[in-house]
Amino acid sequence: MFQNKQNYYSVSLRRGQVDIRINAGRGEVRLASEGFEFGDGKYHSIMVTKNGKKIELRIDDVLHSSSSLPEGSNIVKAPGTAGGLFLGGLPIEINTTGKAVSSVPLIGTIKDAIFNDQ
Repeated sequence: MFQNKQNYYSVSLRRGQVDIRINAGRGEVRLASEGFEFGDGKYHSIMVTKNGKKIELRIDDVLHSSSSLPEGSNIVKAPGTAGGLFLGGLPIEINTTGKAVSSVPLIGTIKDAIFNDQ
């Protein structure tokens, strides 16, 4: 199945909420800032950390969500031929959930992006 070949990180803003989707080849994990909106025109610090299977979403140094990768997965091989790092949502060919991550393109500014300490 194609899903088992997908490895990606996705960061998007959906209805003002930060939406993170991560797939290490065994199914998608979603983290979100539910109940908090960040489409306010201000800069915010978004930090996604992965330690082994555990994943955390922090916004402005506050923990908003945490989860774990599915059994049998602990490394997200992105970028690669079947995935990558996506800012603003997922391409249609990767979005296997059937739900639109974001139907509006990213409008705004990304001030700094750090991935794997680089």
